[in-house]
Amino acid sequence: MFGISWTELLVIIIVALVVIGPDKIPEVARTTARFVRQVQKLVYDFRESVRLDELKQELLHDKPHQPPHQPIEPPKG
Repeated sequence: MFGISWTELLVIIIVALVVIGPDKIPEVARTTARFVRQVQKLVYDFRESVRLDELKQELLHDKPHQPPHQPIEPPKG
């Protein structure tokens, strides 16, 4: 997981308990989780934006130019 072994993760948790304190751990965990979700959403939105831009470029460069659509009038009579 992220190049961290279980023993390193355990040391990080113990240090967090000592530095932050057991009473504030849930609050810090919620704040961290909220931050991670926001970053994930930003990355997702950025990837979608890039994907849409690439799709637009493909459509513009790969498709021959077509005249604007002319509406068909219904027959009179």
